[in-house]
Amino acid sequence: MGKWARVAIAHCLLPIALGCSKKPEFETFPVPTDTTPPTPVSRISPREVVGTWQGDIVITNPAGRERGRSGRNSRTQLRLESTPAAVPVDGVTSTTQYNATVTMPGYTRAPRGRSGQAAAWWPGTLDSVVVQFTGQQGNHIQLRGAMSGNRMSGEIWYLSAGTGSSFQLGTFSAARVRR
Repeated sequence: MGKWARVAIAHCLLPIALGCSKKPEFETFPVPTDTTPPTPVSRISPREVVGTWQGDIVITNPAGRERGRSGRNSRTQLRLESTPAAVPVDGVTSTTQYNATVTMPGYTRAPRGRSGQAAAWWPGTLDSVVVQFTGQQGNHIQLRGAMSGNRMSGEIWYLSAGTGSSFQLGTFSAARVRR
């Protein structure tokens, strides 16, 4: 048997001999722990939100200056219901959406014979509620508010359907006037 044949056999038998002679050692790695806190769950039930809400809105321009509290865009009305949304909003993480009607002068367009525009609402995280409707140019507008008893206040966000961009349009505050 030649020199190269012995080397070839040694290369084939060496891993087998080493594998049988001792237990294989595996490198241990620490188990990663997820340090991201879980998303806070909503504490809002539909029964707490249902009713008619009236309030004020303040629309700001891109520079952040108010356009005025007493102008055409100063009052809003929300009617939040506990019936499942007839047309749920796509892309929303909440699996439960409910019917709503929104009146926001300059932004909503009510069908003939109706006082407001159809929308959807869902519980947000902790004590918050999100109401979304499609604006006059086909973009989405969201009212994101925190509840405290019979009061709700928060931000108004503009979501562009074409570009996916968003920006804060203004703020709102509302009080429940009836259940």
